[in-house]
Amino acid sequence: MRFSRDVAATFGSRLLLVALGVVSSVLTARLLGPSGRGVLATLAALTGIGIQLGNLGLHSSNTYQVSRRSDLLGTLWANSRRTAVVVGAFLALLTIGVVLEAPQLLGGIPPTLLILAAAAIPFHLAVLFGLNLVVGLGRLPLFNLLEVSFRAAAVAGAFVLLVVLDKGLLELIAFNLVVTVGAALVLGRTLGVLSRAAAG
Repeated sequence: MRFSRDVAATFGSRLLLVALGVVSSVLTARLLGPSGRGVLATLAALTGIGIQLGNLGLHSSNTYQVSRRSDLLGTLWANSRRTAVVVGAFLALLTIGVVLEAPQLLGGIPPTLLILAAAAIPFHLAVLFGLNLVVGLGRLPLFNLLEVSFRAAAVAGAFVLLVVLDKGLLELIAFNLVVTVGAALVLGRTLGVLSRAAAG
């Protein structure tokens, strides 16, 4: 029965995430225009490449290890944090350095936007590692809640910035960085509580 509820809740959360993605795409396409949307997509691609290179397979390993021994949660999360900070910071600095050394790679994208997007890589890695630890613990309702909440916060902020406050791409990228940092902090607090419970 619990399995069926978890599957239904996960399916519902996937649908909600798709809907939020559609809303985000419509907002950015209509209010940033083709050029702004293109810059946003390019920055997202660069960040995504950094995440793919920097995860080192640790997210999958975390899920497997913590599913077998929940008492390892604290150790796994500490290792994940260190990896996110060290590897993420290295990739962020490497991305910034390479592109600034070869400005033609920017394609007209302001360096400030690139720096803000690259700065989010360590926090994206921390979120990826943390969410997979939550999955490994079998806390699917919590995983769904966290993932939907993070995405909803980003979309709501985009709406306020672009529609209500009439801001632009710089403010949006900066806000996305804030959301990612906040998500990493929330996950850190959540996993800290879960770790103490598992150890006790």
